Amino acid sequence: MAFEKDKDTEEGELGRCTPDSSYFSAFIVFNPKRLRDVNDNVIVHELLHCLTSEMKSYMVENGKKDSWTTFFDERLVSQLASIIVRLNK
Repeated sequence: MAFEKDKDTEEGELGRCTPDSSYFSAFIVFNPKRLRDVNDNVIVHELLHCLTSEMKSYMVENGKKDSWTTFFDERLVSQLASIIVRLNK
């Protein structure tokens, strides 16, 4: 599913994952204006957000989410995506 840059994304964003950990599902979209830049790493990165969403939900519900939560979530999924893509080549 694609989305319009001006409506659903930040400037320069390639994709976005909106996970719903309570139903083990997610809505993943990619920017049609940047599809040339979407590669295996970007796809795996967005899929990995499905795995970390439960942790982030727990942190929010228990008042443990702070300004570093998103930073470390992005860092974790980026590093794992790189490892997974490299292992599959």
